[in-house]
Amino acid sequence: QDGMYSFKAVFAKAIIPIRLYVVTHKIDFKDASFSFSKWNGSGNAEALLESNTFSHTFYADLFNQLTYKGIKVDESNYTVSTISDVMKITLKEEYVKTLPKGESYFTAEFSDSSVMIKLTKPISVKINKTRNVKATLKNKKLNITWKKVKNADGYVIKVGENKKLTKSKKTVNVKKNKGVIRKVNANKTYYLKVRAYKIIDGKKNFGEWSKLIRCNK
Repeated sequence: QDGMYSFKAVFAKAIIPIRLYVVTHKIDFKDASFSFSKWNGSGNAEALLESNTFSHTFYADLFNQLTYKGIKVDESNYTVSTISDVMKITLKEEYVKTLPKGESYFTAEFSDSSVMIKLTKPISVKINKTRNVKATLKNKKLNITWKKVKNADGYVIKVGENKKLTKSKKTVNVKKNKGVIRKVNANKTYYLKVRAYKIIDGKKNFGEWSKLIRCNK
């Protein structure tokens, strides 16, 4: 059956250990993948192809090539090694820098199998300062509008009864460039500011706060 077999060849003056691979069919792991270590702008990107992930061992001796978008990656751009019987593929920093931001998918091809490896490069998007904030206080409601910020996924409104926004403060998240703060006192003065955010890799990245706005009846 398929697998790796170790034995010793005995000659007249020496005993030589030999490793034999038996491959009758090739496995393509199409629906699953490994990942390179998250790349943050510098250094190499490494992927460990651990056998317990798919109950299949990836041997460096059986490695043929690495491809990106169906094209063979030049061997000068990566290295292949083994650490504690675990296959490791390392993409060199200079090569990683040439790849687009976001997710890139590689295929590691072996004599007996092939598997996908994902590389993620952070997407840096500048979130501009929120401007032209306007607020009106009417019927116990504070209506707020501002200029739409490019690339924003949402906005945060912070309101309080003092300039430091520490007294009776409220924080509201909205998707559009407008918001309403309800149940406010029509006879009081309120201060507020707004900032936009963009969600990248599940994390909110915030822009600069708008200037502080004063609002009363």
